Amino acid sequence: MHHIEPLAAQGSEAILEAHGVTPKDLDRIATHALHILAEQGVFALGLYLATRKRPQDDAPAQAIHREVANLLHRIGLIDRTGWDLSREDRTGFYRHLTEIRAGEDAAAALQRLLLTRQVIETLLLYARYGAKART
Repeated sequence: MHHIEPLAAQGSEAILEAHGVTPKDLDRIATHALHILAEQGVFALGLYLATRKRPQDDAPAQAIHREVANLLHRIGLIDRTGWDLSREDRTGFYRHLTEIRAGEDAAAALQRLLLTRQVIETLLLYARYGAKART
């Protein structure tokens, strides 16, 4: 079992330091992403991140997506083998997070999905707080 908070803090720092990411843009994108995650769930978050087109939106969205994948991999919720983290594969990635996996019953899938959602929420909160601290 991993302690999620320090891993999420490291991920949020990586988002803030990503090329093309400004604190103001990250704060805006992370705030919207948190609302979408809370209201519509993990797959809707993936759709939101995949559809950011403006350069000032795309850079933070890419950084968030990359660190979500890294964090979920580090704590053992996903296997990154075969995942292309480009915009075209973002929706497939988030769909995979929400699907019942082989050998998993509905209760185990729900438990994994709730943990996934909590981990992503922690990462987004830390990224948002970090962005606010730098503005």
